[in-house]
Amino acid sequence: MPGERILVVDDECHIREVIRIKLEIVGYVVQTASSGPQALEMATEFRPDLIITDYTMPPGLDGLPLLRAFRECEATAGKPILLVTGSVAITNTLESKMLEFSHVTLIKKPFSPRNLLLVVQKNLDTCKEKTEMLATRTDHG
Repeated sequence: MPGERILVVDDECHIREVIRIKLEIVGYVVQTASSGPQALEMATEFRPDLIITDYTMPPGLDGLPLLRAFRECEATAGKPILLVTGSVAITNTLESKMLEFSHVTLIKKPFSPRNLLLVVQKNLDTCKEKTEMLATRTDHG
């Protein structure tokens, strides 16, 4: 739903900007970060509804450690994450390791902006439905 907040994390400026522009055109509020540490710092204030992050970013915090950090951060703990990678080897390894993380979707490069928008909306809708179901249980339970 337009107006929702999305944090885009990628060390490649042109990828960040293409994603930002595509998301903003359809009405999302977007902030971008070029590193894992910067993303965690921004997330505390921005409080994104969804995160799109590249898996491999030099230097510092990326990959599975970054996913763990997002899960430990109060502002991003239960938020959906789209994890982007272009490496087939990383993709094969990740599919088994991602079972430990909830609400993480793997996006393989190259991806079309249209498909990315569909995956973003699907993840936001799923998260919203789960939140509404929990609220209903709490109200009636």
